Amino acid sequence: MPEAQRGFSAIARPNQRVISYAIDELASDPRPANSEPLPNAENLRRLAVGDYRVIYGITESKKTVVVELIRHKSIVFTAIAALALAVRDKHFSP
Repeated sequence: MPEAQRGFSAIARPNQRVISYAIDELASDPRPANSEPLPNAENLRRLAVGDYRVIYGITESKKTVVVELIRHKSIVFTAIAALALAVRDKHFSP
């Protein structure tokens, strides 16, 4: 099971609805005001959704958003470094 799905399934259902809505909104605006680029991770962004963070990449050439990780904000900061290493071979074009 991909990492984002595993993280999403561990979240309480009411929070899942809010996160799901926020992810759906990325289709119309992949760079909303409550998101910011991740340092040292080209074209990966962090989206704040309540107490949770959604880490995602944008592929401009394919016009897609790929959700990489969904976790509580308290553990995202330690996971970001590992995520940057894990996805360094993926190419998200600017």
